[in-house]
Amino acid sequence: MNLDLSLEKKTALTERVELAFRVEFFNILNHTEWQSPNVSTPIGSPQLGLITQTYDPRIGQLALRLTF
Repeated sequence: MNLDLSLEKKTALTERVELAFRVEFFNILNHTEWQSPNVSTPIGSPQLGLITQTYDPRIGQLALRLTF
């Protein structure tokens, strides 16, 4: 399960100038997402079929945009 969230607030500074603040979160619930099992190792290896990596954890970013 993967849930992303973004929020944006726009503020008019003048009649023609606008400032936008944006915050984004990816994988906001921070659920572990496993990658595919390891099948590229030789048969008989103890690493065969193990899941050793995950996708990215929760990530957040902020942004400001000035429009004129």
